[in-house]
Amino acid sequence: MHPRRILVVDDFEPFRRLICSTLQKRVEFQVTEASDGLEAVQNAKDQQPDLILLDINLPSLNGIEVARRVRELANPPKILFISQESSSEVVEEAFRSGAAGYIHKPGVGSNLLLAVETIQLGSRFVGGCDAATTNNHTAFHHELELYSDDAAFIKNLSQFIHNALAIGRAAIVVATQEHRAALIRELASLGYDTRRAYADGQYISLDAKETLSNIRTFTRIKSTERRYVTRRQPKPSDQLENSGASRLNG
Repeated sequence: MHPRRILVVDDFEPFRRLICSTLQKRVEFQVTEASDGLEAVQNAKDQQPDLILLDINLPSLNGIEVARRVRELANPPKILFISQESSSEVVEEAFRSGAAGYIHKPGVGSNLLLAVETIQLGSRFVGGCDAATTNNHTAFHHELELYSDDAAFIKNLSQFIHNALAIGRAAIVVATQEHRAALIRELASLGYDTRRAYADGQYISLDAKETLSNIRTFTRIKSTERRYVTRRQPKPSDQLENSGASRLNG
């Protein structure tokens, strides 16, 4: 597994150490620190982290400006703000500066690892803020990726699935039999027990040919049902005419 480099930036040392110690429990994270804004920008240039955990109220350069400068790097890292500020205006400004996530500090304990994994999977994350702020900035989307060879496809998809399962999400795979088998082998190499995931209903693997065939069959059945109902359902005008005819005959 490719190690993920994370830079933690906060001027309050006890809090910074707490965040670092939490992240360092995960063997795939390589964690470094900075205590002010200018140091953060320089470390981002030198270390090329994958993710920066960034406070807003920093000495020498505030976090919003740090984010703006980091965005100008050749390979800019993703940014997760962790701040005592929770107003919608501050959160808005943080996302405008290029953030992928935002956590209000009082909620960091329950949100930190989930936020890191969510951002690495390509989605936004907002935690510890009010419901309106969270709903405005938590976006879900689908990504299209194209691959020229199966090896790269299997490797990247396996990592994506592994990350999702690691944070408690479910994964549904619709693929060819060959790709399904390759994914299981790759997930096993990453240390994930797919048999247990199957049993728990967390990992579902479906054959693409069979699944598409079932969808076509179901679609044809529903289409036939709609045509039958349409043909058999009498029109309101027919009912009125029949009712009138009955009264005349009576």
